[in-house]
Amino acid sequence: MTDSQQTNYDVLFKYVNIIVDGKNAIPIINQVTSIDIYESILSPIITCNVHIVDRQNILENIPLIMKRIFVEMEYITPRVEGGKKRRFVVNEVGNRVYDSQLKTSSFTLHCLSEEVIAHSNHVLSKVVSGEEVGKEVERIVRDELNSKKNVFIDTTKGTQKIQISNLKPFQAIDKLRQRAISLNNLSNSYLFFENHNGFNFVTLEWLVKGLPGTKDVDFYLTLGNSDRSEAGAVRNVIGYQGIVHDNTTNILASGSMYTVQKRHDIATGSITDVTTKPDIDAFVKDAGLRGALPPNFVAENTKKPNKRIYTLHDSTLPETYNFEMPLKTFYVSLCTKHITRIYVYGDSLMACGSSLNLKLPVVSSGDEEQGPDSYSKFLSGRHIVSKIRHMVNVQGRSTIAYRMSLELIRAAYGEVVIS
Repeated sequence: MTDSQQTNYDVLFKYVNIIVDGKNAIPIINQVTSIDIYESILSPIITCNVHIVDRQNILENIPLIMKRIFVEMEYITPRVEGGKKRRFVVNEVGNRVYDSQLKTSSFTLHCLSEEVIAHSNHVLSKVVSGEEVGKEVERIVRDELNSKKNVFIDTTKGTQKIQISNLKPFQAIDKLRQRAISLNNLSNSYLFFENHNGFNFVTLEWLVKGLPGTKDVDFYLTLGNSDRSEAGAVRNVIGYQGIVHDNTTNILASGSMYTVQKRHDIATGSITDVTTKPDIDAFVKDAGLRGALPPNFVAENTKKPNKRIYTLHDSTLPETYNFEMPLKTFYVSLCTKHITRIYVYGDSLMACGSSLNLKLPVVSSGDEEQGPDSYSKFLSGRHIVSKIRHMVNVQGRSTIAYRMSLELIRAAYGEVVIS
């Protein structure tokens, strides 16, 4: 492909193939009209929809149902170093439509991460004892899901006795996730998700600090005729939507600021009051942030308990479990009180869990001039990509458009300082 031809392509595909029985590759790149790839920090797998206009009777010659069929692809975004290879298992064929002359049909391949195969036909029953939760999660990914992908772990603390009864691998991981205590981060807000770098068993604080190997990119909602380039680490924002701006009642009603527990020890019968107040400064200081909540808001709402709960405690739980787990509620509330969605040009290296710097302009009257670097301190700053939809659309065979819809969360109130 020549340089002049590449100007019509937002993304360059080396191949898109259907793999039959793990060996026979059937090229379908010329029949693909769109590809949508979905990632989320709330999902253990990546999903993909491939829309095809079938001119080769694919469904008749290679029945895609009740067979182990894969879709493989490799692509690169111009202006971005490095490309990506992806592999999915075909889970369902849907939305099949015939043209008026019965010469072609179109359908959508609904695809999932290939680990779903092992997950679907395997059940676990065991007692996890004397093993760190994080190491058990990695073992399940390796041995039960048969995955060779990278596994990033925010190291867990101590050991617990956890009964896993008739659970499939992803269900077992989710149970472990709910019981995990972090060694290095206060929140214990563990997530288990997949992005194109591998599987991630990490806390929200880990994401705020930045996943290993991630690099912040600056995204600008431009002011007028901006001359900012899209090359390198500076990108333009095509569209912006503020979904949630600082939901105060969620933070308070959840008991996030001040919780009192009645801890009932099953073995001794004793009942102990356990008070939990989050250390907000400790949450953000190592991440190079400041201003998570206004000081007067914190002072006012930590004078009396926002919530009282009753909990049971036994020897299978760490001694500090009842104190540490309520912190999760606060950090989840803090990181989801400000949710933004932006529409941007595609980037094959962007993944859920990545961090970026968003610059949004200050709204002002038409008579007031704004400089090229005048941006809102309240809305701008470092954000975490919580969800991402990669959207590839083939337009008339001469142009391939690649866009992304990003859902962003942030842990700060007002200005965010990047260290």
